[in-house]
Amino acid sequence: MGAIKVFVYGTLKRNRTNHKWLTRVENGRSNFIGEAITVDKWPFVIATRYNIPYVFNDIGKGKHIIGEIYEVDDAMLDRLDELEQHPTLYRRTKINTTRIINSNNSQSIIEHVESYIIHNYNPNLLQLPMIDNFTEDDDIIYCEPIKRRDIVENDYCETPQQHIMNIVKLN
Repeated sequence: MGAIKVFVYGTLKRNRTNHKWLTRVENGRSNFIGEAITVDKWPFVIATRYNIPYVFNDIGKGKHIIGEIYEVDDAMLDRLDELEQHPTLYRRTKINTTRIINSNNSQSIIEHVESYIIHNYNPNLLQLPMIDNFTEDDDIIYCEPIKRRDIVENDYCETPQQHIMNIVKLN
């Protein structure tokens, strides 16, 4: 397939917990293209006991989301799909972003990219406070997957299947 541009908005951003996925050579190749903001508004919330950032497929609701664009190869895309549980939880979705060319925002370019969006979700999650940027403060309270142990007797965390059921819409 070749290089694909991916917009990241949460824990994959620079200086965030999961950014290491984009920098590990064994995962494939990634190249930082620049900072960007979504052209359209999207519902962006932090939810679950793990404080995970989610963007829901309800274009026009929410806020313009601040993130970063990376160009990745097929190997890296496969690893990102694994992290984001594509297509079970998140789905890679084509979106439009505006990439900032210079620091005073006087020049920009529209980038057609892919991003990980949740399509099938519980509509009650749209009642949560919406954000436009996953910050360092948000990242501090995020619980990364490796720390989510399934220790039922301590009720430390839910299984991946329980987590998915808590986020996706029950038909």
